[in-house]
Amino acid sequence: MRLLLLLLYFLRFSNSIELKIFDDLLEVRSQTGLFFPLCSKSFHQKYGEQACASISNTFSSYSEMPLEQYTYSIGCTSSICFTFLSAFCKTGIKVFCSSSSDTRSFLTSGLRQGSTWKWGNGDTQEISGTGRCLAFQSGVLVAFDCDSEAYVFCESGRECVGRNKEYSGTSNQTSDGQGCLMWNDPSVLFQRNSDFEIRNHNFCRFVERDGKKSPTPVCYSKPHQLSECNIPSCPESLNDAIALETGDGCPIGSFSCDNGSKCISEKFQCDYEVDCNDGTDEQNCEDYLQNYELIGAYRLAENIIEVWTFIPHVQGCARKCRESLLMCEAFSYEPKTQTCLLTDTSQTYSSLARKITSLYYRRRFSSKDVTFEVEEDKVLYATKNSKKGQVCNENFSREKLSSICKILGFG
Repeated sequence: MRLLLLLLYFLRFSNSIELKIFDDLLEVRSQTGLFFPLCSKSFHQKYGEQACASISNTFSSYSEMPLEQYTYSIGCTSSICFTFLSAFCKTGIKVFCSSSSDTRSFLTSGLRQGSTWKWGNGDTQEISGTGRCLAFQSGVLVAFDCDSEAYVFCESGRECVGRNKEYSGTSNQTSDGQGCLMWNDPSVLFQRNSDFEIRNHNFCRFVERDGKKSPTPVCYSKPHQLSECNIPSCPESLNDAIALETGDGCPIGSFSCDNGSKCISEKFQCDYEVDCNDGTDEQNCEDYLQNYELIGAYRLAENIIEVWTFIPHVQGCARKCRESLLMCEAFSYEPKTQTCLLTDTSQTYSSLARKITSLYYRRRFSSKDVTFEVEEDKVLYATKNSKKGQVCNENFSREKLSSICKILGFG
């Protein structure tokens, strides 16, 4: 009986409501016979399925899209469905159909920052949706629930220049070893006299001057000076190692392994995932977890400052927390989904949700609980829980000193 009612409902709906897709936008036929965008608040997956089926495709996904025109909504009674004008709804639905039956989802490593997604190479992209993760579905990028089942999408390109003179890697040093400035650094923007693209990173890139592309990737080594970067050319086959141009050494920003026959990016070294056949990229690696204590089986639910996917080992998540520029204090890691969530608060339970498949770690020593001061004898003192003492020089580094200077208000 229930199946019969559902069938009758579907027949009633399909006979009274006509949908179509125009420029990926889902439209519904109004009572005047004209098609108008469907209001996002009225959307249901079955509408997307019907529209995709009308063009012999399979419904894949959808996203909301702001509009500057009125939309129509769909309403149903016990006997009929109808359309009506939604004068105050200015958000439509983009529907993505697939010409095949493959509706698998592939997670990417895009990081969500509000409504903007940021890639590892500094590029950004606007994607609508509610998921915290970014997935690739039927040829399009969509917001995705990190807990949903998905496949791994390998997106890390090699550090080499293609035959079409394209490079989108993360090398940020010049041929003579100088560090690259940010393309959007104020000093660079003030000094430069070329109309180059303003990028939010400091990676080497090809640029065009006077209508000609630069012979090699370049970057700003000084506010007014572009310098060449030593990036090798890509091999003919994807299975071949990158050819070395300078004897037995790798380009700056790369790591040599397999008896010097292969170069990989330094970013893949000590990421707790073997990339070299001889395993040298994961030898003598730092124990990042020693700085954190395991609290229990919890998952961060609030105050999340960064989301990382495809982290194959909990050590990699601990490394991301330590290297975070947003003062990461704790993290949760899910081995099954390889998802790493970072937070800037050390509060134990207010931002947590119980989850048996997730592990929650917190810093053993938090700088937020410590005050530093330099006394007349120029000795650095630290105070925690009303206890004051000199800072021990064991395992002390220039990086830690720089962080303390920033806490004290110095650059």
